[in-house]
Amino acid sequence: MIATITAKSLRSSTTDPLHWASTDKGYPAHVTAAVSEWLTCIVYLLFYATFVQDFKRTSVSVSLNIITMEESEGIKV
Repeated sequence: MIATITAKSLRSSTTDPLHWASTDKGYPAHVTAAVSEWLTCIVYLLFYATFVQDFKRTSVSVSLNIITMEESEGIKV
């Protein structure tokens, strides 16, 4: 977050915020922020992958009970 805020503060507000050139002020901070975001995402995915063995022992079942108006006694229309 620090690199993102630094890159945003160094860059002029008149330039296109989606396209950075290597000559723009704050470009190194922008690249640092982007790499940090991707590394954080990869670390989270690797962390979740450690739970694979636990998730193998889990099961989910869904049951659906449909009650029509004739079958229900508590609903009066």
